[in-house]
Amino acid sequence: RLGSCFRLHKYTIFRCCLRRRLGSTPASMTEPLTTSNEDQAGAAAMKQAMAQTGKTGNTSDTSFLPANCPIVDIDEGIFKYVLIDVEHPKNGKKATLVRGTYGAPYHKDVAAPTIAQLMPTNLKVNIPGGGRIQHDSGEEKVAIWGFSYGFGQADHEITKRLIQEKYPQYHVEITDEEY
Repeated sequence: RLGSCFRLHKYTIFRCCLRRRLGSTPASMTEPLTTSNEDQAGAAAMKQAMAQTGKTGNTSDTSFLPANCPIVDIDEGIFKYVLIDVEHPKNGKKATLVRGTYGAPYHKDVAAPTIAQLMPTNLKVNIPGGGRIQHDSGEEKVAIWGFSYGFGQADHEITKRLIQEKYPQYHVEITDEEY
């Protein structure tokens, strides 16, 4: 009985813990965090398309990326995010991108615009995982946690390092919260 109560209220407990940690209840967290068959199918299709281009690692040389492709591009608020590994097929230069979009229903929807931008360039792309981010520019804070049902859990340490490089004055933490 207690187990079923916990399952029913797991999301409420998560929100309370997050509110205590961050000092407020996030407005974007009004529904349980879930996935759907459509999301799973979309993520699988995206992974299959990217598998044909290969996988990458992580370096700081980004000269091969399109000019309008920043390393970190995250919105304000609480949202899903993904890491995107990119590799130049000829010279082997590699970079990892962070993308986070407020209001995106699924992680594949966060990744889709960047993947669409990169695929025609013949760069190799891969999404090693995702999670969630809370970005509060007023408080200069970023919290990173969670995972993606479609892509798995991102390496939050990489995410943290890349965000700290973009926002060196911010307090960036990995909260290890799950949903």
